[in-house]
Amino acid sequence: MNLRLPRPGLGCLLILLGCLLGVRAQNTVIDDTVFTLGTVTRDPANRDWAYLTFQPTDASLLADRKLAVYLKAGDAGSASPYTRRAILGVQTDPATLGVLLDRAAQLGDNLSDLGGRVDNLFAALIPAGSLTLPEKLGAVIRGSIADPLHFDNLVQLSRLHPGVALAIGFAHAERIGPAGKSTFEVRDYDGAANADRGVLGRVTVESGNPVVLPAPGPLF
Repeated sequence: MNLRLPRPGLGCLLILLGCLLGVRAQNTVIDDTVFTLGTVTRDPANRDWAYLTFQPTDASLLADRKLAVYLKAGDAGSASPYTRRAILGVQTDPATLGVLLDRAAQLGDNLSDLGGRVDNLFAALIPAGSLTLPEKLGAVIRGSIADPLHFDNLVQLSRLHPGVALAIGFAHAERIGPAGKSTFEVRDYDGAANADRGVLGRVTVESGNPVVLPAPGPLF
């Protein structure tokens, strides 16, 4: 597996927080590049969270795939075993989306702004009536699965709103301990066989120590 840093500033554009590591996918798993980015943050209750996002060079590479997220204590060289934490994929059930949106709010996602953008960008996909944000988002995702243009708009929106990234399986967030490093591994997952096909990315984060990119210089 070839490891390389992502382009400067990529993490801030995607998750508005920061990035640690980009990993090139093995050609035997996905024949293209998938960047795995990670950072940490603290919620209003002063709890530490890790946030990972996956950015393929072509959004369709992950649109119909499942990803398995594994976690171990320490850095990548730690002898601690990995344990599976989540299976990611496109979600459309409003109850599940409600949980993911609440999680995104803990990361600082502005759900009010998200609701306005969903209404403006996807009015044609939202049924008439009084709907909650999870219900609207579920309808939008269902209507976008077979429509590349709408799905691309969802991917673009996910770069501003972690809630959308979590909903379409392009991100993972969970609470981590208040001290030390944690290493996440992202694997291509075969649901029918309940087996991992290969490692797509690996990223190490440290509680209370996000990577902060320098501010841009003046215009010239």
